[in-house]
Amino acid sequence: MNENSANSRDQILEALTNPSGLTTLDLSRHCGIGEPAVRFHLRNLLKTGQICTIDSMVQKNHPGRKYLKYRRN
Repeated sequence: MNENSANSRDQILEALTNPSGLTTLDLSRHCGIGEPAVRFHLRNLLKTGQICTIDSMVQKNHPGRKYLKYRRN
């Protein structure tokens, strides 16, 4: 893992201390990282058990699409 990747993962973990959880879009905006990179890090963090999903929601303008929320374990 390169240094930029480690920094991005650390930023995501720090942001996920929010007890109500954050979506991929929230994390992307908060950390200044593209959504594909955020999803990559989230998959790895889920695999290692450092984070979990806590909720899914459907937005009004995208009725068929669910948005997961993540938080730190």
